[in-house]
Amino acid sequence: MSNIEGGWSPPPPPGHDPELSRFWIRFVAHLLDQISLLIIVIPLGIVGYSLSGAAAVVWTVVSAVAGSWLLAKWTTQRGGSPWRARFGVLVLDRNSGSFLPMDRSLRRALFPNLLGIVASFVPGVWAIVLIDYLWMLWDPGKQTLHDKIADSKVVNRR
Repeated sequence: MSNIEGGWSPPPPPGHDPELSRFWIRFVAHLLDQISLLIIVIPLGIVGYSLSGAAAVVWTVVSAVAGSWLLAKWTTQRGGSPWRARFGVLVLDRNSGSFLPMDRSLRRALFPNLLGIVASFVPGVWAIVLIDYLWMLWDPGKQTLHDKIADSKVVNRR
């Protein structure tokens, strides 16, 4: 289990369950994650821009997988991207409150990224992408579909 800034490390002390993050703070944290991933997406995008046809599609998938892997690595090590962790919104195991293992972090990151790629080619899939994120608004555990896939929860560390 890794420590992050401020000496906070999951799981929380017995009897203390961190507050589940709400929609808007999660939305901002998601934007921060995506900005953090630009360090991979921009260089891969420059290469992909010069391609066409099937090669461009393959390169887009490679870019999404690489970005998902980096986000999963950060989630496993510190509960999210460096900006998300500093912002105080962390992704944790729903049951134990610890950081997610790499396989579950990767599933959590890949699901929305690959859905987004499919949605760029199949217009109706955008509804699933939207439902994935909005699901937390009516879910009692405030989980998105990608949280359910990874059995994770998103909490405020403050």
